[in-house]
Amino acid sequence: MTSLFPGYNTHIEVTQENIDTYYQKLNKFTHKFKDFILTFCTDLYAYSHYNKYPEEIKQDIETLFSQKDLYDNFMSNKIQEKDIKSSILKDFLFQSFGLIIPRKEIPEAEINFKSLQHEISADKAQQTHLFFQYVKNETQSLNPDKTTFLDLGAGKGYLSAYVAFDMKRKIISVEASEKHGISLARRVCGLTQKFYNDIYQQIQGKLQSADQDYDNLRIAITMIDTAVDGTQVQNASQSLNWFYQNFKNKSMNEARVPLNSLNNNIQGVVAKSIQSASSTRTKDETYVPLGLHACGDLSVIALKMLLHSDVSYAFTVPCCYIHLSDNYFPLHKATIQPLENLYDEFYPVTRKISSHKISEHVLRFAGTGFDEKFEDLNSIIQQFFDRAVLDKCRTIKGLNTKTVAIKRTGTFTEWVQQQLIKENVEMTEEEINKIYEECEQHKWAMKAHLIFRKIAGQVLESMILVDRYMWLRNNNFQGKIDWCMGGYSGRGFVLWGKKISQQQKQDQ
Repeated sequence: MTSLFPGYNTHIEVTQENIDTYYQKLNKFTHKFKDFILTFCTDLYAYSHYNKYPEEIKQDIETLFSQKDLYDNFMSNKIQEKDIKSSILKDFLFQSFGLIIPRKEIPEAEINFKSLQHEISADKAQQTHLFFQYVKNETQSLNPDKTTFLDLGAGKGYLSAYVAFDMKRKIISVEASEKHGISLARRVCGLTQKFYNDIYQQIQGKLQSADQDYDNLRIAITMIDTAVDGTQVQNASQSLNWFYQNFKNKSMNEARVPLNSLNNNIQGVVAKSIQSASSTRTKDETYVPLGLHACGDLSVIALKMLLHSDVSYAFTVPCCYIHLSDNYFPLHKATIQPLENLYDEFYPVTRKISSHKISEHVLRFAGTGFDEKFEDLNSIIQQFFDRAVLDKCRTIKGLNTKTVAIKRTGTFTEWVQQQLIKENVEMTEEEINKIYEECEQHKWAMKAHLIFRKIAGQVLESMILVDRYMWLRNNNFQGKIDWCMGGYSGRGFVLWGKKISQQQKQDQ
């Protein structure tokens, strides 16, 4: 099965030689350009990290920010060597091109589905439609009557409702968060009341005759991990009627949903895992986990469900890499060395991963947006610059805790003074203006930071995707990285895997 792979403009049959060459290049890149990759915007002036950027790149950076065509070509990896004067910037750029999975715009689809017309943005509707149409196309060999999709991290149920009511396929919404579970219940009720009255009557228990579309959607309010198989999720799921009666306007406690003892750091109050749920298969059913914008570890859990006998495919559109934990990244040993290259004692240790440590913002950069419009660049740079100067002021006053991005109000000096007062320190207007002027001499370095952040972010996201692709490959699954929803989502790639036959294993 062909796949997208860093450095290639289209799908290839990935060979061991491709893999070895990629990791050699990645190791060289992260070692050589560590300082560029690790420089964070709020440290730029507070710790004089602008000095990490050599003066020789200044003219190229200023040119990039003044010429739209040049900037667009730069960010889409189409710039010509002759357009860059600095040898350092040229080396960074053209090494990165060989380490980035290319992006592609996907044409807008015409959408006339009822479930995608209720409490959903146009972009979300496009993402939901494009993702499942891709999944449907790749799973044509499966018997629809014996296949159940698992919508992991279902949120408000955009994907679940679309699959169940418009695509007429079986799906289980799997959601652990109390907040999201209540939103899911309310949206499903509002959607069915508006467009599917018979189903809404059944949800309320007022209509007894079963409608097939009603049975297509079930809900499982639970945490899952790699020990959970599809059958366990099925056996832990409940009907829409149960969900309506027990969950719509109740907390998890009131609905008698078993809770974790502590709130989840991302989702707040969450349900317990269903590891202890029954795994007795009562029918010949195959399950297909779907992770559309599955946050942090969840997209890896979706892929690892392939280890269970009742799961045949798994599809993910990963996001929120900042929430990855050491159990789920890295998955491939060759990824460790490039990550070790990116460790710096200067940064607070916020991630402990296997035998190495990685700065939190390395994962944050992998999840950055890559598609800001040229017209918005100056305002973006100003926002970054203001926050960095604020951090310079805080550092001078002996404050070294992490700041929270706060939208600027009023004049710059008023805004800084307001933030400092909250931390029980003061600074005069003259002091602030002097610091601002000193930093402004190096404002070009903030532009350089944005450039390096955007390019390095694509390299780092590609590294994470390849790491997961290698896990699939090493566990004898067919894996693929592909375009899915570019232009409608910053995370436009789909990464998926499927089981292969014994004959295919022997042929490998």
